[in-house]
Amino acid sequence: MSKKIIVVGSGVAGILAAILLQKKFGNVYLIEQDKKIGGLFCSKKFNNGLTFDQGSHFIKATGIKKLDQIITLGINEKKWNILGNLKGASFFGSKLNSRSPFFDTRLLNRNIYKKGIKEILKIKKFFKTQKNLKDQIEKNFGSTFTKYIFDLVINKKSFRCDLKELDINSHYHFGLGRLLAFSSGEARKLKQNKVYDKKFSFHSYNEGQSSLKSYYPKKGGSEEWIKLLKKQLIKLKVKIITNTRVNKISHKNKKIKSITLNGGKKILCSKVFWTINPGLFLKLCELENKNRLNKKIKKIYTTLHHIAVNRAFLTDAQYIQCYDPNLNTYRVTLYPNINLDQKKSINKSKKLYHLTSEVISHKIPNIKFLEKKIINELYLMKIIPKNSQVKFKHSENLLNGIPIPTIDLKIQSQKIIKLAKNKIKNVYFLGKASGAYSTGLIMINAFNEVNKIK
Repeated sequence: MSKKIIVVGSGVAGILAAILLQKKFGNVYLIEQDKKIGGLFCSKKFNNGLTFDQGSHFIKATGIKKLDQIITLGINEKKWNILGNLKGASFFGSKLNSRSPFFDTRLLNRNIYKKGIKEILKIKKFFKTQKNLKDQIEKNFGSTFTKYIFDLVINKKSFRCDLKELDINSHYHFGLGRLLAFSSGEARKLKQNKVYDKKFSFHSYNEGQSSLKSYYPKKGGSEEWIKLLKKQLIKLKVKIITNTRVNKISHKNKKIKSITLNGGKKILCSKVFWTINPGLFLKLCELENKNRLNKKIKKIYTTLHHIAVNRAFLTDAQYIQCYDPNLNTYRVTLYPNINLDQKKSINKSKKLYHLTSEVISHKIPNIKFLEKKIINELYLMKIIPKNSQVKFKHSENLLNGIPIPTIDLKIQSQKIIKLAKNKIKNVYFLGKASGAYSTGLIMINAFNEVNKIK
């Protein structure tokens, strides 16, 4: 029998890699330290029948036919919501815009708005080469909007980290890829220009419909997708080992020979696909160079506040991006609004309307104190009606901090991966270990990298 192929980490990248590798080579082992696979695509069901997501929500097609066939296998209209453009909303300056998830620049001070628009219209091309996030934003959106939008939302509200320290494209985490400005007609006309199309949004999610569909289950949460992927793994006979860590990696002549698990089991292997912290790989190989790779990583802390009320929401938005620096809320997901058949998504016995509010903090918060603030903000933002009552609440921390996408982190990761590849020839880094920052990019990266291997 051929030696095993080991995939370490069972987030989206690990699961997809295991499926592709099993089809290509066979004899694949998927190793996961948690009790179940799926990474951030996990959900929690409570005794009252309500289900909340604990991480990512929507699954979206990538546009790569063979990849989409894998990730949508088992998804059908009977059990899944098949969605076009998501109904995104935004909140800033005491105003909820239920038609667009983008930052409405018109809500800024009028003089600031006019100055920012004047600057951005003078920029006649889209700059692809940038030193850091601040450089990227200033070159493409001008210094005024950089200060009063991007710095306000990313630095002051969320990361507490200077834009000069952040890696390029970090603003996409906050839905700041485009800005809303002008009237709807003027924006529509302006977007006919390729440069301005990348900077300005339509005024409604109904415009500019994407051909790529998004998916969300009618019952259960996003973890239902992981269950479908797990069925593929089982059918393909991938060996799934959960609740287990890698304790040691043995290598010789620049090749991994075996891995040893925390229970003492040794597995001979020909290739290893690593989807978790690349620094841990070096440590387990006893290749760590502490003088070069020990810079302190800056973190943020995400808390999830699962709330259910007894009256219908005041908006039909499926999610709301909060840009207001005076509020703690970062993003709200309204589950009944996602379901195309809303009656099935509302708890029938108690008629509860449930949502998850995400909060980003630069330090570990007092979660119960924060929970009270978030509930007040839901009323303030006019998401839930004043006469509604909170019938259920549960708050939790998401992981033990998440690394901020700084330039230092990117350089450090690149150094680690370069050192690892120089020393070990049969290891491959996928997912966030490769620098991909969104689910779509993570899947595409894994798909492309596995397809390269012979």
